Formats: sequence, C-alpha cells, structure tokens
Amino acid sequence: MSKVVELRVFHEMVKDPKWREAITKEIEALEENDNWSVEKLPPGKKPINYKWVYEVKYKSNGSIERYKACLLIRGDK
Repeated sequence: MSKVVELRVFHEMVKDPKWREAITKEIEALEENDNWSVEKLPPGKKPINYKWVYEVKYKSNGSIERYKACLLIRGDK
C-alpha cells in the first residue's frame, strides 16, 4: 500500500475532510478534559504560540488506522 502524503500547513489540511475531522476530534478532547478555553487577552499581553502537528497512523498491515492532529503549545516566545 502507498503511504499518504502528509501536508504540514494548516490552511492546506483543513481543505481535506479527513484532516478537518481529526482537528475537530482534538479540540473536542481538549474541551472534554478541561485543557482548552478561549479567553480575552489582558491589555499588554501576547498570546501563547501554538502549532498543529499532523500524522497518519498506520495499522501493522500498512492500511490507514486514522488521521491524527495534535495541538501543541510552542515553548518559544
């Protein structure tokens, strides 16, 4: 079986329904675990940097198990 070409840019990923579903599942999991909230930013403060990481998970036989999206907080300023 051929491997899926993994895109790395958010605006490209959201065009694909499979990746949109993976992104939605990640946000839902963050909300369920109380790890996510949208807040107003206090004056003079900068938002935390983040990035999306995308990965195709494969079964041992090479077929696609799932599309995985993970929202990560960046450690840089």
